[in-house]
Amino acid sequence: MHWSDPMPPANLSIHISEDPVVEYSTATLTCSSSGNPDPTYGWLQNVEPLPGNERYELSDNNSKLTITPVLREDMMEYSCVATNDFGSDEANIYVNVLYLPDNGWPECMVTYYTSENEPKAGDRAEITCTATDGNPYPSLVWYNGSNVLDGTYTTPEGEDDKITSNVFEWSLTAYDNGKKYQCEGDHPALSTPRACDTGVLDIKFAPLSALLTGYTDTARKGDRVELSCVTDSSNPVSIISWYKNYKLITDDDYEEIQEEDIRDGGFHGKVTEGGLHFDVLASHNENEFSCKTTRIEYSEEDLTVSVTTFVYYAPLVKNNEENQQQTVNLTDTADLLCEINSNPEVEITWFDNDNKTISNLTDKFLARKITSDTITTGVLTIFNVSESDLGYYRCHASNEINGVNFIINLWGKRKEESQGGAYADIHQTDTEYMGLVFRNRNPGM
Repeated sequence: MHWSDPMPPANLSIHISEDPVVEYSTATLTCSSSGNPDPTYGWLQNVEPLPGNERYELSDNNSKLTITPVLREDMMEYSCVATNDFGSDEANIYVNVLYLPDNGWPECMVTYYTSENEPKAGDRAEITCTATDGNPYPSLVWYNGSNVLDGTYTTPEGEDDKITSNVFEWSLTAYDNGKKYQCEGDHPALSTPRACDTGVLDIKFAPLSALLTGYTDTARKGDRVELSCVTDSSNPVSIISWYKNYKLITDDDYEEIQEEDIRDGGFHGKVTEGGLHFDVLASHNENEFSCKTTRIEYSEEDLTVSVTTFVYYAPLVKNNEENQQQTVNLTDTADLLCEINSNPEVEITWFDNDNKTISNLTDKFLARKITSDTITTGVLTIFNVSESDLGYYRCHASNEINGVNFIINLWGKRKEESQGGAYADIHQTDTEYMGLVFRNRNPGM
């Protein structure tokens, strides 16, 4: 074909100076085409004629469209139409405009799900970071210091939805008190990310633990005991109350309540230390002293730590009179009981009628010990009781302070065939045992 032959527009193309183009910058769309004679150019916007706009500028032959400044509403499809006497051609291009979300982004918000006036450990919390509109949608990331929080990131859905958000939900702990969480928003049109934060969180929490010190295993009458109760950190300050045997101790009681010491603790909270001092009395034995911590706002007991005081004293016989004399049918089994109240616990040794130590090495006797609190019960079991087993048995109980004896008289009954198989008491004369004279009694009479 000769170069001067007529030819409709062909090889039409559109180029843009920047893709995508940042809002408020300048964009130039250039249209080029071959054809003979040279085509003329026209522009369409979303298949409609290009509207008049002072921001739109066309070159002399309309082959270039310059937009200054580019706004987000310019983001749409543009068409260049090339025309000469022999035909026309059309090419399309989409102008993608980068623009930031609306002013004031990102926005941070904290929501607490609590039954109280103020959030506390154990409540659910939700932090929300949002931005409105933007192309593309901004990235929103929650940070705890330098650590990224795994929140739920959502972008707009539908024409009426323009909100991008990142929501992080968790259960509050003491660790959250005094913390500040930050949301970072970034966008291709920014050179430096933007941020917002939650502000410092004020989370109420009880002490995780308390330590009660100042008392060892035992005490003696007249000893000085100085109890100290130190709480773990709490917000707000923990109030310490002292109890003895579950009864509140006041300034009018024998024990002396010390002034509390308040100091800084972990998790931006406060540590409370209280004291209780007293000189040990015998009546303090097996007393339970408790340190209780209470939150001011909720009047709720958070923590109780206790210690039981033990006062050393010599063994005391607790047996009742029935245990001092027992009657058993011959050939039956007898259990002799020796009940002792002591602190510390006693060791019990049994002696027979001849004042000889009884051991468990034979099949005749079984000596054992049962302990409950400060009461120790020695049990001597005698199997297949015969007349030679009757008489006096001594229980000797001792601890590091002193010792005590308890003597049991074992009576017997013999089956009398002449009396139709009835049992008859076996009588004894008065007996001297360890320098004491015991009068025989017949409890069955």
